[in-house]
Amino acid sequence: MLKKTMLLVIALLVVFTTTSYAAAADIKGHWAEGTIQQWLDEGKAQGYEDGDFYPDKTITRAEFVRLVNTGFGFTVNPSLSTSPFSDVLTTDWFYKDALQAYEDQIITGPGNGVFLPESNVTRQEAAKIIANIIQPDAAPLTAITFSDKNDIAAWALDEVTFLSNQSVILGYPDSTFKPLRDLSRAEALVLIDKAVKLANKLYGTVTLDKAPTSGIPVNLIDTSTKKVSGTTLSGGNGKYSLTVTPGSYVAVANTDNAYAAVPIKISKNKLNVLDLNLVSKVLVKGKIVNQFGAVQSSTKVVLDNGFTTFDLTSSASGTYSIYLPADYEYSVYYLNKLEAFKFPVKKGDPKLDDLTITITTPTSSTSTLSTADTVAPVTTYTTKPLSNGSYIDRLEITLSATDNSSGVSKIQYRINGGSWIDYTSPFIVDAATVEKVEYYSVDKAGNSETLHVMDFNKGTVSFVVTSQRRF
Repeated sequence: MLKKTMLLVIALLVVFTTTSYAAAADIKGHWAEGTIQQWLDEGKAQGYEDGDFYPDKTITRAEFVRLVNTGFGFTVNPSLSTSPFSDVLTTDWFYKDALQAYEDQIITGPGNGVFLPESNVTRQEAAKIIANIIQPDAAPLTAITFSDKNDIAAWALDEVTFLSNQSVILGYPDSTFKPLRDLSRAEALVLIDKAVKLANKLYGTVTLDKAPTSGIPVNLIDTSTKKVSGTTLSGGNGKYSLTVTPGSYVAVANTDNAYAAVPIKISKNKLNVLDLNLVSKVLVKGKIVNQFGAVQSSTKVVLDNGFTTFDLTSSASGTYSIYLPADYEYSVYYLNKLEAFKFPVKKGDPKLDDLTITITTPTSSTSTLSTADTVAPVTTYTTKPLSNGSYIDRLEITLSATDNSSGVSKIQYRINGGSWIDYTSPFIVDAATVEKVEYYSVDKAGNSETLHVMDFNKGTVSFVVTSQRRF
């Protein structure tokens, strides 16, 4: 409804001056001194030419509307070509302010097509105008206890009740509200200041099993960036409050064994109310393995349900257990990379008692490699004697490597200390010329095997000595 940005600095005068006053002598010791001084310091309000502010002087309807537009930072550029009020003319200093407030449905006037700009604004009129801005639809109301509540007009009762419930507008020490009393300049400024601050808040109650619960972390997550834009703890009565800006968010309350996540769209200059009812989490347990089926010990993965992430680190034996909110599907992230593996969490699902989470471990040695695979592969060989007529004078050598974690990257060999050769298929050596064959393998995590040596002269390949040499 409200499409507002920033406006100009105003003075709380019928005739606005350009002179700025940093302080006013007559606010010292006044009950509203702090708020008045802040507005003066920020240039949002001015005193009179004599240097005083006159905090207890009444304020007119025109002045109040101007102050509302300034306090909320509304842009005053009405699209109406004619005034809806017979007593608001294009030559009036408040013309645009009144038309903009009417266009935004903040004011309607007292009726009969008039605005009565020079009339003082009453406390119930001020409540009506402010509530028209910040009161959300279907706001919960708690009955007020002012002794003169029957004097509040029916058209303002809900609005006074709402602002009283939110402590934006207060009664007097004698338990009265005095709805027909004219609003003072100090009361007007404090009322608008409280309303502006409240309109930039998200608040509600955190409950567990319908009981208000304190000390619960509440995070507000921006859905566009998935970053936390605000965080707080629920108070002793379960209440929480966060400063917000317009946008789409998810409010998340999270404990070790309970959880709530509720999307909310924050509207500008509206009070935003959202209660969070925690529900119990589900225990999920199992093991983490890589793409080769090897158990991954002490390995961290991140589980994302679209609203919240949960860190999970496997034990030394590769097992894990974690409590997760039910009725969400979880994506797995490993080393900041989204894995293909996803799984749903449903209450009573027996698969969650032994759920294997599969991740893809790196295939090259980089700074981001998992530390889970620290064991080198194992290479073995087999030989096949080849004959040349009556004599066995050659061997066909086959190399084979295994790795139970990341897998084998390469096998290399060399003959008689020559250049290293990538092993792709069995190779043949000649008994008359070959004295030594060396070989090793490397896995995909970068672990290199200790060099193995077949020494024909020293007999480390024993049957070669007896079968390969010519007799």
